Amino acid sequence: MTEINTQMSALSTPVQIWVNWMMLVLLLSVFFIRKHRPARFVFLAFLITMPAAMAIFYFAHNVHLFALAHIMVWTPLLVYLIRIRKSEGLKRLIKIRGPYELWQTLLMSTLFISLIFDVRDVFLVLIGEK
Repeated sequence: MTEINTQMSALSTPVQIWVNWMMLVLLLSVFFIRKHRPARFVFLAFLITMPAAMAIFYFAHNVHLFALAHIMVWTPLLVYLIRIRKSEGLKRLIKIRGPYELWQTLLMSTLFISLIFDVRDVFLVLIGEK
């Protein structure tokens, strides 16, 4: 566990802030679980991601490969969330009517941005840059 902590503390301050932001946005799903099925999937994805990331770290010993867990779990989640919003019409895709829609929009934006960085991280590990 100390190896993870050492590598995590070596990450830049903006990256550490981003990691905390992601955790916060994902954990906010607990406020919407009761009434919104997608929030249940988000919370489940949150619960699955950490053990998956730890398993990857166990074999690879590189925190940058946590990105693999994000890609495997969050890509289908993001596609699901976009389809739900889009199925209700294009206006619904961009309209924010309350706290749930605001959270969902922040979540989808956060997942999208994170996945871009995750693909980059995996690529950089593969070419030996990280």
